[in-house]
Amino acid sequence: MKTFTISLFLLLLGAKTFAQTNVIAQQEPAISFSFGVSKPFIDNRAFDAWRETNYHINPGYLGGNFDLTGIARKSDFGIHISSASDFNVASIYYGRRLTHIQSKISSFLNLQVGGFWSNYTNIAPLDFKPTPDDKGQQLQLRNSNNYIALSSKNYINNLGFRVGSPRDRVLITSGFYVDLGFEPMASKWSYGYSKPDPNSSNSNVDGDFSSGDIFVGNNNVTSIPKLGRVFLDAGIFIAFGLRL
Repeated sequence: MKTFTISLFLLLLGAKTFAQTNVIAQQEPAISFSFGVSKPFIDNRAFDAWRETNYHINPGYLGGNFDLTGIARKSDFGIHISSASDFNVASIYYGRRLTHIQSKISSFLNLQVGGFWSNYTNIAPLDFKPTPDDKGQQLQLRNSNNYIALSSKNYINNLGFRVGSPRDRVLITSGFYVDLGFEPMASKWSYGYSKPDPNSSNSNVDGDFSSGDIFVGNNNVTSIPKLGRVFLDAGIFIAFGLRL
């Protein structure tokens, strides 16, 4: 991850050599695919202290992000995914452009709606007593919830260049984002494993949690501190765009 972060930073600096007005600053609609590194922030002090005391595991740090975005003159919309060792988010979003077309930074304010989840295979409730049925199963501690967020997504137009033809339709640029998320509903810890549901055609034979599986275990673990309901996710990215 450290090598990837350094490489991404050098690429962002090198792109300035080829700086031009890019597709994000144009009036034509475009599609953008972006990926980069991110860092989540969440108030999990009670959970982190519990995990470090009992399992000597420190919280994770850097993660990765991925976006698929449609960009219009005054708005954007798309899919956002951010994944780190401690939690993951996936959402859809729609927003409005805050800056004018020829601005040095193309900034969008987005409303996100999505899912938040944390899965751990290396920790368990301290009072857990395995049964014979648990033997050989992939036991997992999990937490999932829905969330809403406000997101600021920003493309740095001076750190970009266009390639290809006709009309230099392909863009390579960079930017940064900050998401402020909130979980309206209280979340709960669950611990157990999943097994295929013989009555479902969507069952996952590999034993992962899915809509076609049956969860076996405790759906309401109260002995582990809850996660925070407000979180911040910030990251930098490289975007590859195509003018339509």
